[in-house]
Amino acid sequence: MLTSFLDTDVYQFTMLALAKQHSGNWVEYSFKCRNDINLSNIADSVRYQLSEYIKLRFTNNEVKYLNKICYDKLSFLYEYINNNVPFDENGIIVSIINNNLNIKVKGEYWTTLLLDIPVLSIVNETFNEQLYSRKELEDFEVKGDELLTSKIELLNNNPNIKLMEFGTRRRFSKEWHLHVLSRLISETDNILGTSNVELGKIFNINVLGTMGHSILQFYQGINHPLDSQIKCLYDWNRLWGNNFLIALSDIFPNNKFLKDFDEYLTKTYNGVRHDSGDPIKWGYEILNHYKKYGIDPKTKSMVFSNSLSIPDCIKLYEEFGNKINVSFGVGTNLTNDVGLNHTILNIVMKITSVNGRPVSKISNDIGKSMCENKKYQEYLLNALEEDVKNV
Repeated sequence: MLTSFLDTDVYQFTMLALAKQHSGNWVEYSFKCRNDINLSNIADSVRYQLSEYIKLRFTNNEVKYLNKICYDKLSFLYEYINNNVPFDENGIIVSIINNNLNIKVKGEYWTTLLLDIPVLSIVNETFNEQLYSRKELEDFEVKGDELLTSKIELLNNNPNIKLMEFGTRRRFSKEWHLHVLSRLISETDNILGTSNVELGKIFNINVLGTMGHSILQFYQGINHPLDSQIKCLYDWNRLWGNNFLIALSDIFPNNKFLKDFDEYLTKTYNGVRHDSGDPIKWGYEILNHYKKYGIDPKTKSMVFSNSLSIPDCIKLYEEFGNKINVSFGVGTNLTNDVGLNHTILNIVMKITSVNGRPVSKISNDIGKSMCENKKYQEYLLNALEEDVKNV
């Protein structure tokens, strides 16, 4: 199902470069399906696919390509060409708990980074393969192409809408993902690039992305939680210089992000990414933040990436396109929209503890928050509320 470690989002590798500097810290990830659906029947297949995935090896060509797009920050990966990648097979636990699929990943943070997105893409594709007949899968491809054609027409009628394809984690299948991106590249001028490293290499297009939630959650576990976001953003800047400087803003509520996104960071980072909550409200808060520091917003960027459709992108561009540089990361709506009452799984894989210490994501959208320790969640919510009182 997966044939290369490059078949994942580039931010897994940008985070890997920083994570390697913190070797020796252990994390635990937990899988969550936000749908009310039973996935226990795919447990055996998921377990098998993951066992095959960790048998893969980096090739010299792959590591060379990674260092090209990541400014030679991943040279340590040459150590793992044709050798054992440091995955702990015993740290990948696929089981059935309370009659449903349960997945845990445990290990050193830097060694587990290449697992969470593959878990999600494997669950999605396995679920679809077992749920649908061959005829149904063929029907989905026909309907999916019809829907994609209408999106391409909409994009061609709106040339100012610039998209990054973000569809790896929740794609219908790897084959369908490749087909969708191929059509988007050949039939529109709206595509800035893809977040998928392997597909960027195959199509020779830009590989785009910066950071994901896990590095911010990890920092929460190795620092005081209230200091973790700002420390991560400063360390990220020190590592990457002028590259990959789009800050993810929703590991904590936006008022905490804006407090931590101080004058230096605001001026240094190229922009910010929205991934939860009301995008219009968030957008104006970001604009006001730039103005607070005397920064012309047109010198910065907003990246919207929260469950977007093409009409959503058009609406947001109409709102903000004349105020700031706007682009969009669109995933599921491109790579898993095949119509015909297809069930789209809303699944995530998040760090829940670091060195045995609980961590949390306190999203702007309550449905996206995730923590397995209620006492810690309550503490963090109260601490964040106190922290931003005087902002």
